[in-house]
Amino acid sequence: MNRDFIVKIYNEHYGLIELIVKNSIHTSNYDDITACVQDVFMVAMQKEGLEEHANIKAWLLKTAKNVVNTFNRQRATRNKYFDFNADFMTAEPMAADFSDLLIDKIDFERFKGMNIDQIIMDSLTPNERDFYILLRFKKLSAKEISKVLSISEGSAATRRTRLKEKIKLFLENL
Repeated sequence: MNRDFIVKIYNEHYGLIELIVKNSIHTSNYDDITACVQDVFMVAMQKEGLEEHANIKAWLLKTAKNVVNTFNRQRATRNKYFDFNADFMTAEPMAADFSDLLIDKIDFERFKGMNIDQIIMDSLTPNERDFYILLRFKKLSAKEISKVLSISEGSAATRRTRLKEKIKLFLENL
């Protein structure tokens, strides 16, 4: 794909695509909206022969609608299991037992009286936060998480390992 062509359509159509996404998506989270808009242009980058397409604008609008529909479907599946923010806000502020994350060699006594879960959540991306809630508060296995998030079991296990490593590094440097 011609990089200049992608930059051109990005500059010409970003505002319109963002407006379509904002009006179609079932969230007001700016990060989710921006991610969907970026996904539209990622699909455009991968589309063979897009430069010769008769109506680029129509193609981008249809792609935006497809990206948003996929996002909304995935979000609806997740919402069947729980409301992310409500579950987190009603959780115990400081759970002393982090064995569910298998984070060893961390001195949790130094975090006594702090809402360590809130501190951790603030350091995570939206997707990592979702995963953390499922893992920590819902106590779901990698297999169960894979079903909720519509990912493979291997991906869920890999995300769990990476999240554990990220949290451990974060806490060690806190």
